[in-house]
Amino acid sequence: MSPSPPPSPSPSARLAAAGIAETLRLAADTPVDVCLEVSGVPNGTVRFITDEGQMHQESLGASGTGTVVWRTTASLAAYVRAEVRHPKADGTPGKGNTMASAPQWGPMAALTNPVLLQIRA
Repeated sequence: MSPSPPPSPSPSARLAAAGIAETLRLAADTPVDVCLEVSGVPNGTVRFITDEGQMHQESLGASGTGTVVWRTTASLAAYVRAEVRHPKADGTPGKGNTMASAPQWGPMAALTNPVLLQIRA
């Protein structure tokens, strides 16, 4: 995860990055691009989850490989973790965070520890 570069680079522009289970310290309104590279999950679903719940979801193609990117800020998310799921038994990706008698998602393929977004004082 790394803050997004400013529209026009300046001498004071700095980029930082944090990996899984690390902390990224930045200004509250600094854009952060969350990037996850996935392979081995054909027709899978990638979800980004924060302290506010699921914030982004994308489907992978039949190759099971892809890069998913989502932009946020530390003022909108205290942490971000990624979840990758296989399709449901019927081939559908699953949906939403609703309560139901049937599972809403396919089997878990991967779950990351969170990356913490800490507002710099």
